[in-house]
Amino acid sequence: SAQPTAPIAGALIQFNVDGQSCSGTTGSNGSASCSVTIPDVGAFTLTASYAGSGGSDLPAAASQVLSTTALSDLIFADGFDGN
Repeated sequence: SAQPTAPIAGALIQFNVDGQSCSGTTGSNGSASCSVTIPDVGAFTLTASYAGSGGSDLPAAASQVLSTTALSDLIFADGFDGN
């Protein structure tokens, strides 16, 4: 996948985990976040998708399996690049 030369600010990112979805808008550093409550411990697939800008920024999506060992309302997916 191609990496943008600079972070994309103001982009809407859709997140989905365990059938729950939410969205967040990227800030100046290109990061976005939102909150969902995971009802149980276990392994879940987190998917993040970007619809693209209609210009040179193409649509993209990535998924990553995450495991929870205790109930929490915060998930950090550092280095979430789909590889």
